[in-house]
Amino acid sequence: MVQDMGSFPLFKRQFRVLSICLVCWAVALPALTFSYPNVDRKCTANRKGLPACNFNTNNCFVSDSKGSWTHVKEGKNGPVTPYEKGYVYLDGKNSQGEPIKMHSEISSGTRAICVDFYYASTGDASIPINIYIQKDSTRYARVRQIKANTGGEWQNDTFSCCLPNLNNSIKFAVEATSTEAGIAAIDYMDIRLSKMSCENNELVCYPPLPSQGPMDPPNNAPACPSNQEKLDNLSCDFTAENKTSPQNCGWKVAPGWDIRQKWNGTGQYDIIYSISTTEQNASLLSDIPNDLESMCLEIQFATIGTEENLDHVFSIRVVTQEESFLWGAAYDYKASKTSVWKKNSFDGPLPNTEDRKIQIISNLEGLKIDYIHIRTSNKSRATDVPRETFETWKTIFSCSSSSSVFLCGMKPDSSSKSKWSDGSVDTDSVLPGNLDKLKFDL
Repeated sequence: MVQDMGSFPLFKRQFRVLSICLVCWAVALPALTFSYPNVDRKCTANRKGLPACNFNTNNCFVSDSKGSWTHVKEGKNGPVTPYEKGYVYLDGKNSQGEPIKMHSEISSGTRAICVDFYYASTGDASIPINIYIQKDSTRYARVRQIKANTGGEWQNDTFSCCLPNLNNSIKFAVEATSTEAGIAAIDYMDIRLSKMSCENNELVCYPPLPSQGPMDPPNNAPACPSNQEKLDNLSCDFTAENKTSPQNCGWKVAPGWDIRQKWNGTGQYDIIYSISTTEQNASLLSDIPNDLESMCLEIQFATIGTEENLDHVFSIRVVTQEESFLWGAAYDYKASKTSVWKKNSFDGPLPNTEDRKIQIISNLEGLKIDYIHIRTSNKSRATDVPRETFETWKTIFSCSSSSSVFLCGMKPDSSSKSKWSDGSVDTDSVLPGNLDKLKFDL
């Protein structure tokens, strides 16, 4: 989950900035020789094409406003004692409580970086220091957020990032807010190439971005009971040794899915990612044994930019050669906004037909599925499921939506002559219905 900074425009004068950086690298790199702690195990000593700067002789970054960030050369006095020789600081008279940025560029084609830098602050108040990296052609993401209160002492921070695959160079910016009561200072912005595996073409950082919650769902997220038997022949973790050898566990995967790495820094291919939203391209299909009357399906998934509403993310159907039954749909739950990975579970009877298949359809480009686990269920088939009314459906199908919400957040289109009904008329049938006339309440 990356925080968009739509109000943070892309900087201009790219050629001028790149020229300044090239001069800066030539001056700064020889002095960056003392031993830094490893940011990640695959961090290298290579700084080619990166704005590494020790600020000893000059400021390798360009300020938003001329003179906003002040460079203190070796032997000159400043608001804090130098960490080694030179540094830069944001004068409170220039900032006056408003955030001011300085930026440089990362060469195009760079896949991963590890960052190691030092910061200091004066005064008693916490001084905000933020690091931004360009995430696409127009937007930035805040990848580090520090509340500096160092009393003039230097402190260290490190992180690593997989970078988006952009055609042009990628902007890297430092932002701080100073006042006359306290200033922010930066020294030794060391940026090096990392060999960690990055195949997703997304901006992902470790430790996680400040706008990003914990990776795994909390313990109270919807889940199938662990004491129910797991059906390994229907379940899948989608773990693969490499990108070209997916492990789909018998699930038929349409071409609108791609194998990706999980956001945990391991580089392991163990998720599938929807790159299409058409039913033909965005479906996952698996056979259901004829003797299985009910099941509990648990799915762990993640989305991009849809954390406020999960109701439209995916749908689950039971299909035969002649019929299609809506069996479930993604839904919000109380703790869904607290983690990157979400979890839904569905526990209910299956239609009493033969040659059934379970079908999961992505309704969102960028849906990531970590795993699909299916367990046995004690839900009994009270009557023939395809003829269930809504009232009966509510009593035998479990999801976290209230009883007043139609099928876990889905509603019939009132403008059409849909066969979907709220069950108020006994002759109306909820399943099967005309799926084309079922819409999501977005």
